[in-house]
Amino acid sequence: MVRRLLANERYGEASPLFEAAGSGRDLRVVVDLAVGEYDDPDDSHKVDLLRGLVASKTVQSLEYDQRGAPASAERIGSPFGEAAVGWIQALPEVEPGLTSHRVVYCDGDEVSTTAIVGDLGRGEIAREDTTYSKYTADEAAKRRHDDSVAMAAAFESGADVLATNRPFLLSGGWRMPGQMTVCDPTEALAVVGLFLRTRSTFVAWATPETGPLMQLNRGLYFWVGTRALLPAGWRWFSYCAASDAGDPHAPMTFLAQSLFQRVARALRKRDSLMLNMSSRQDNDVAEDALTDLDHVLVLLVGAFDVLARVAHRSTSPSGAEKQAGWRRDDWLKKLTVAAPDLGALAAEGTEGADLLKVLSILRNTVHGPALQALGLAAGPRRRGTGVSLPASETEALVEVLMRRGWDQNWGLAEFDAGRFHATPDLIVEHVLQAAIPLMNAMMVATPVERLVTADATPSLDAPPSSDDLNDPFAARHQESLRWQLGFTVPIRPH
Repeated sequence: MVRRLLANERYGEASPLFEAAGSGRDLRVVVDLAVGEYDDPDDSHKVDLLRGLVASKTVQSLEYDQRGAPASAERIGSPFGEAAVGWIQALPEVEPGLTSHRVVYCDGDEVSTTAIVGDLGRGEIAREDTTYSKYTADEAAKRRHDDSVAMAAAFESGADVLATNRPFLLSGGWRMPGQMTVCDPTEALAVVGLFLRTRSTFVAWATPETGPLMQLNRGLYFWVGTRALLPAGWRWFSYCAASDAGDPHAPMTFLAQSLFQRVARALRKRDSLMLNMSSRQDNDVAEDALTDLDHVLVLLVGAFDVLARVAHRSTSPSGAEKQAGWRRDDWLKKLTVAAPDLGALAAEGTEGADLLKVLSILRNTVHGPALQALGLAAGPRRRGTGVSLPASETEALVEVLMRRGWDQNWGLAEFDAGRFHATPDLIVEHVLQAAIPLMNAMMVATPVERLVTADATPSLDAPPSSDDLNDPFAARHQESLRWQLGFTVPIRPH
């Protein structure tokens, strides 16, 4: 998933990370390399890709290792002592007092220093935390100490993002008294990928040694990313296109292609929404965020409508094509007779049916009163934007969200008796993460082979697996874009 970016405001800078127009200062990232125990075998590849992405021009990056910078790192002398280029180090004070560590870091041009004050670097305020309960008390304390030093050093250097695998930090057991995004390498890829896209930088692949290797234009980036997220679409689309043989108007080709276009546009609108929700909140930002939410809902429902029409043409149930729809009971019953596996995906009581229901309810607000924004404050400052659930559909929405356990996914909260609000970016993130696998499953279950004669051969009925590094659709580029777009679980093509 893509999470909202909490920018570091440690130094109260006049220029925030995001301005409303998409401009702003560089992103600051610290990549913690100390923890080498990866639960996910892909993590080492993700860390390498992350280290390559943060070499982009609009990102200032440092690496951290509690053992210190490697001997091979370039060093620069300074009044603060020798510093390793591209590294941040936390050096224990000889006589700890007000400060426990001196933090030294070098971006290649200059050496900077700051300090960790008091208990920020000790982690023992959280001694009751159970993250390291399998270790002895002394070892658990040492690990909490090391972890809190890593986070405090990153925070004091002004980092917006600390990418780490340290369980104590990822569990939320210890937080700084200010904002900074602490996340694992998987989440960091999505955060950095989002930031780069807001700076019109669309990287297909990068390595620590070279930085960004292949860059795409915006349209191709989202097109490759969408096709990577919908691997079953290669077979599904190929049969649709083959059914147009001899028809110069290619109606099925354009119909099927529109699904990918709508998903790609929804992903772009998701980026716009995340940018707005990560900016300083005001009424203008809230209006833009809800406009993005409306767009995503319309686009996703439109994509599901395409799937229904292709399913209708593939199975030829009685009735007009305009009656095809996953929430139309009569049509779905007929479809289920012709394609049981496909119909089962939207059957009453399934997760798919509930997802389609909440999407439909929210999308249908375009026909009535618009979704309304709520300013969410913490003290005197506005800290966020919520969206009020439509009054006439609140009961139906809340029933589904509570029954499915999606209330937390949406940030659902009751702000008055019977009135609820949710968080726009959480809504969009949840429905995208749920909708895309459902679309893929529907493509798999749609008998598109019935659209063509038995001797017809589709152009491509499986995802490309090219190793050509100049090919935008190379397997590793598709994997990279999937990670950057915040989809970490591979979606199977069949």
